Amino acid sequence: MSNEGLFLKPTPLPPAPSSFLPSTVLYNAYERCLNYEAETVETTSTQNPDQLRPLIAARILGYLLLHAPMEEGRIFLSEEIMACLDARAMFDLARVYNDNLIRICE
Repeated sequence: MSNEGLFLKPTPLPPAPSSFLPSTVLYNAYERCLNYEAETVETTSTQNPDQLRPLIAARILGYLLLHAPMEEGRIFLSEEIMACLDARAMFDLARVYNDNLIRICE
């Protein structure tokens, strides 16, 4: 039996909410997440389905921006995203949040 049916596919990022005003660091960072998501080719690893993949990394950053409980947190994360020079840097940033914020709750 294949394990593929056991894993839910992540939900794509929605368009930027109207509260993210254009030309702000928050809006630009979220757009960068959307672009990273769009440019990412999803590959499913049958050997390690729990491994962080670029598509999930893009969505981690985007959903963190959408659901951060405080504006200061959204701005801080936005600045971190905007400081990323390439997709690898965004992946590494998502890994930090995944390993130190999200996975700590497991």
